[in-house]
Amino acid sequence: MPAELEQSIAPEGATKPPRPSEAQVEALPERLVPPGNRLRPRGLLLLALGLLVLLWLMASDRHFAFSVPLGAVAALLAALGVLETLGTFDDTGPVAAVRDISALAQPAFAALTTLVGLIAAVRLAVAGVLPHPLLSAGLSITLLSLACLATGYALFSALRGATELPLWRREGFWLLALAMVLYLPMLGSYSLIDPWETHYGEVAREMLARDDWISFWWAQEGWFWSKPALDFWLQGLSFLLFGVRFRPDQMLSAASDGTTPWPEWAARLPIVALTLIASYFAYKALARVAGRRAGFLGGFVLVTSPYWFLLAHQSMTDMPYVAPLTAALSLVLLGLNIEPDARVTSYAIQCGRRQFRVSLAHAVLLAVLITALPQIVYLISRNVTLGGAGERLFELHPDRFFSGSGGGNCGLPGNEPCQASSPANPVFQPAVGALVWSVALGLFLWANRGERRQQRWAFLAAWYFVGLAVLAKGAPALVLSLTVSVVAVCASRRFRDLARLELVGFLLLVSVVALPWYVQAFMRHGPAFSDRLLFYDMYKRAFVHVHDTNAGDDVSFRYYVWQLGYGLFPWTGLAVAALVSAFTSRDEAENRKAGLRSFLVLWFLLAFALFSVSLTKFHHYALPALPPLALLTGLVLDRLLGPLLRVDDAARFMSAKLGLFCVFAAGVVALVGRDLSSAGAVEGQARLYHLFAYNYARPWPRTLDFNGVFRAFTLLVVLLLALMVLPRFRTWGARVVFGVAATFAAFCLSIYLVRLAPHYGQRETVLTYYATRAGPEEPLVAFQMNWKGENFYTGNHLPAFVTTGEKFKSWVASQRDGGTRVLYFTTEHSRVGTLKSELGKVKSFQVLTKPELNNKFFLARVEL
Repeated sequence: MPAELEQSIAPEGATKPPRPSEAQVEALPERLVPPGNRLRPRGLLLLALGLLVLLWLMASDRHFAFSVPLGAVAALLAALGVLETLGTFDDTGPVAAVRDISALAQPAFAALTTLVGLIAAVRLAVAGVLPHPLLSAGLSITLLSLACLATGYALFSALRGATELPLWRREGFWLLALAMVLYLPMLGSYSLIDPWETHYGEVAREMLARDDWISFWWAQEGWFWSKPALDFWLQGLSFLLFGVRFRPDQMLSAASDGTTPWPEWAARLPIVALTLIASYFAYKALARVAGRRAGFLGGFVLVTSPYWFLLAHQSMTDMPYVAPLTAALSLVLLGLNIEPDARVTSYAIQCGRRQFRVSLAHAVLLAVLITALPQIVYLISRNVTLGGAGERLFELHPDRFFSGSGGGNCGLPGNEPCQASSPANPVFQPAVGALVWSVALGLFLWANRGERRQQRWAFLAAWYFVGLAVLAKGAPALVLSLTVSVVAVCASRRFRDLARLELVGFLLLVSVVALPWYVQAFMRHGPAFSDRLLFYDMYKRAFVHVHDTNAGDDVSFRYYVWQLGYGLFPWTGLAVAALVSAFTSRDEAENRKAGLRSFLVLWFLLAFALFSVSLTKFHHYALPALPPLALLTGLVLDRLLGPLLRVDDAARFMSAKLGLFCVFAAGVVALVGRDLSSAGAVEGQARLYHLFAYNYARPWPRTLDFNGVFRAFTLLVVLLLALMVLPRFRTWGARVVFGVAATFAAFCLSIYLVRLAPHYGQRETVLTYYATRAGPEEPLVAFQMNWKGENFYTGNHLPAFVTTGEKFKSWVASQRDGGTRVLYFTTEHSRVGTLKSELGKVKSFQVLTKPELNNKFFLARVEL
């Protein structure tokens, strides 16, 4: 308002009060909802542009090759429009650095260039057109990923204007770089492993083929309601971004042209990305309290533990749930060690006459908006269709979807007929849901538009990751995150922190991040959906024994003791010692470290108890208990590597205690190594595979023998731990153990997994089919199969006979009468006799694959 107008309407004799200073504003009592800056309505133009592009992509009945990057840019523009509208870039007060936009141009261009290069390299690897694909794909993708990491750090450093800590001294950078070097080289160069990877990969593939991101379909099983959406969304976006040929009969069909497609890169990369994010936040939380070296050591133990790196290489739902949960609880730990009144650090970007203030608060808001806005727009698009030339340009209609396999598979044996479906609740249309979630998102943004306290933003970031975990696997994420956070605050008697945990923000964030899919799927499918997902696959799996493959095994609390022992090798002994140390230490002078240990112990105990009490058990269920154990082990390693600062009785006692820990750790590692390399009812070398397997009774391939390797690693670690009993060799021995652990991880990921995958997947048999068939007129038939690899790798374009008999014989007869001369069959080796019997008299029956290639399944060519 102009000053003249203010004076003209002011009461007679009144004077305008002076504007309060920043110091006076800071001294005012905190408001329940901190006031934000003045609104900037011009940001609505950017918001509208981004939303319109998203709606065009989602509501169009046509598909675009680069829809994912275009959609990502549109979502980013819409999110920036929201932040500009709320005035979040207009903060006042001190800034850590002021950078001209021109100073950021070069590092931003470098970061964008390396990202584009990485996407191009993965697309080439997926297409299978690279020469020497195992070497060239692994090398190029790993190097470009490292380049993306380095340029990203350089861009962030340019924004901060920080020069006091060069890149080579950043422990977080080196932790992520090490993980990339270990995780990426062979990530996409071996088969998806049945049934979990192909199971969830087929659901994601059908999601794209059906063009339906709400109602999932599962090959011969019908509607898929066993797991929430996050894993399928991540895989689906990755399939689109990297050019996977997800249409029926297309996944590996390029083999007929002499190329070797590798869709596995696209299936697994999102899981590894989530794992890296979680590992970094775990490092950051530990580094905040115990120092950067302890943080790096804890992160190192985490990324080199088999439980962590093996599940990171499985495109199943567990890591998309555990990685966000780990990030969330790490951020809670981080928040509890931040002063309540500390403000976020702001950085200024000078762009002409306008100065934009940015901070980590903007990163959290961007993450929330980029996750929530596309979901809201997608719901709107379910009531809108945009046509093309010669069609109605714009059509409003009720929600419509269909049942059946997408892309023309309906009618094949084993597939239901495709038919239109109607929502169970036709009143709550997707657009209505979009309005509800828009209001919830608006409430969250308005309540936090003026929030600038570090601790509050740490908690809000934690709850965002909890929302992702709920979208990945449901209730366990809610139970574990809230229980650990609230019990940790109450146990430390920091009851004021309960009011600072942003529990209202928790409810709003979980609502806008996770609930849109749950609610709309329920509105479409009704109680059948909730009965299966919520009551059967969540409630009953916890409190009623409904399904697992542990017949005859001890499933008491010892069950997960064993799995954690194998999953932590070669750190198992030090991890147990770290847990004992956390319970017995009484000489910690610094309360923050004592609180850190208490939080990690609580996290471990609650996670372990939650899954031990659950009556349905799989080996991988205890994965959430691993991160706190790894971080506790990092604290012990930090002491082992630390210099002896003084020579007195207390120091001698601590040194003797560490030596005793090493003796104890050596004994534990020897026992675990014995189990990993022993023969018996369970093949020892299969125990690492069992950490992510489904059926633990499947036979181990006779051609694979890793027992000698496991014994060598065990012996080396035991000798090093024994040597570390002597203080003079302790630092040297610990450093060598780090090298052994990294080497063991590289061996498992680049040799162990790569060699066993062909025997536990179906890539090689289906690839042989595409390489040898004359054309689509010679179909592949699945005979008494239900592992889902046969569905994924063929795009579900195959006759599938889970059960056979007269129906199968009649179908073969109809093919013979219809002029089909050649059929290919895939089935298990034990069923070759049954297959020949039910086929009857044929001209030839030729087995094309050998047990040395795949000891579970074979491919046969049959001339009728």
